[in-house]
Amino acid sequence: MSDKEQHDTANPLLGLGHLEIEALQQQVEELEPSATASTQESQKASRAIRKAILEAEKATKLKYPWLRHQNLLGMVCFTGSLFCMATVAWLFWQGLLGAWATVVLMALPISILHEIEHDLIHNLYFRERRWVQDVLFFVIWLSKQHSSPWLRREMHLKHHLHSGTPDDGEERLIGLGLPLGLKRMAVTVHPTGGILVTKDVARESTWLDGKRVRQENAPMMLTSMILTKLFLWQHCVLYFYPGFALYVPSWVTITLRTLFILFGAPNILRQACLVLMSNGSHYYGDIPPRDVFYQNQILDSWLVWPWQLFCCHFGASHIVHHFVPGQPFYLRLMLWPQVKNVMIRHGVRHNDMGIILRANRYHLSASPRQQRRAYWLGLAWFVLVIPVGTLSLLLGVFDAMVLREAAETVVMVLRVHYARFRTNQNNNNKKQQQKHKASPWKVSLT
Repeated sequence: MSDKEQHDTANPLLGLGHLEIEALQQQVEELEPSATASTQESQKASRAIRKAILEAEKATKLKYPWLRHQNLLGMVCFTGSLFCMATVAWLFWQGLLGAWATVVLMALPISILHEIEHDLIHNLYFRERRWVQDVLFFVIWLSKQHSSPWLRREMHLKHHLHSGTPDDGEERLIGLGLPLGLKRMAVTVHPTGGILVTKDVARESTWLDGKRVRQENAPMMLTSMILTKLFLWQHCVLYFYPGFALYVPSWVTITLRTLFILFGAPNILRQACLVLMSNGSHYYGDIPPRDVFYQNQILDSWLVWPWQLFCCHFGASHIVHHFVPGQPFYLRLMLWPQVKNVMIRHGVRHNDMGIILRANRYHLSASPRQQRRAYWLGLAWFVLVIPVGTLSLLLGVFDAMVLREAAETVVMVLRVHYARFRTNQNNNNKKQQQKHKASPWKVSLT
């Protein structure tokens, strides 16, 4: 095996190797929506929409020539986001910014880091320098305190190939296809809510390994959950028993509060908004495979604008990404208002609030009364799920559901690492025994 082949083989920590990732990226780049359309109507609509997007992209780049410097723009967005985070943290530490304002202002640059991570998954920055991508991935992973970027790269690329089907692991792990209820709310707002559905999604998927998902996501997601729980439990105890403060060093209280306000709470807000917009704009279950026309809707109602703010207008612009995957996030935000009317004119759904009550199914109920009921219940969900779900999270409503799965994840990770340790130890012992047997110089001491 050549050095390159050895370098490109799959790594247990990073998932697929570079060759496999490049093959997936190539498949996504070459996706032609009109070629994979299931009907003549969707083929015609997909062709017209994609053409409009590409024409708008060309005109925008001619108007703003600086858009061609993708690597530079990506790095400016990355470093600018880190600078904004550092500035907000400094203002909070100096007492110049309140806790609530800090949470909101910190969530905004982290949401941009999420978009940069997504663009890196599509190889839009530093295509020839994988080590730079890995460094950016690692910093973003620490900032987001959520799923592994290396695992997400594989899952997201397969999301484009299997969107809306049981193999769409990325979206299903954040609630796509779940019926309206407490579990869907927990998956939406809880930092580790995805573990509630990991087993079911992995069982129904042909490629997703549930154990691997939990193992690779464990470091940051469990760190985030532990930080959140320690902060909330400490304040709960202090509320009912103020004397408990005498037994807790002040530096512990200050550290927990600072970390939660700077990282824990902003990521809860950012992730909840992203999940709500994402699983509210994708269809699932009854759509033709690989037919982009049926995969998304345009979700840009003014009622969900506050949630859009913390996910770079995901609900409104994500459909553009499905039609043309190879555009950076800032370009997509510039294009979607230009092509919105074209998409609606060709039949793309717009502000379909009933999607939630239908568990993301595309086909509408035959009864107008049921459609109206689905619309208003869905609208209430979009408006209320984040404030109600966040309050439930703070009160511990989801703890019984999540902590059991989290404990299983911890035990599983410990078992895997112990098994690896024992295997390495046995291999080293065997090598030492073989080396000793092969040595011609043996000295017997009596």
